[in-house]
Amino acid sequence: MPRPNIYALPIDASGSRPKLTPIGTLTQSERRAFDYTARQNPHLGLGDVPLLEAFAIAYCRTAAAKRGSAQEWERENRILMALGTKLRITVQATVEPRTAARRRAEQDDGHRKPWDLDPVNPVLDDKDKSYDECNKRQWTDDEKGKWPNHPDNPNNKKN
Repeated sequence: MPRPNIYALPIDASGSRPKLTPIGTLTQSERRAFDYTARQNPHLGLGDVPLLEAFAIAYCRTAAAKRGSAQEWERENRILMALGTKLRITVQATVEPRTAARRRAEQDDGHRKPWDLDPVNPVLDDKDKSYDECNKRQWTDDEKGKWPNHPDNPNNKKN
């Protein structure tokens, strides 16, 4: 008997994912939270359904706890945030810290970076300094001693 060709299997090239449906019974508001979260986060799969269900329940419990004590709300909110982080649907869980720091460092906001500032008179924007302040400032003996290797130190200037 001939064996079937493995390359003849149909492939889902559309990239669509199966509709996520909760396993247990949810209230109407919990189901709305479940469906909304599933729609907004396309990376969630069938394996995430139990956690997503718990997230929807925790969301509704947190909303209901707003009317109660602050302690109760805080406890429910911690559960909600932990589930959201595990599902990778919070901002904290989706952005790698090194990437965020790198992006923040690469932003060009028109100002000098703190490590490029004059150590004696740090002004964040060169527009705030006049030409004389930047180029013809008189260094005190104390400043010359504190920053002997600074390029603007008059003692480093070659005649």
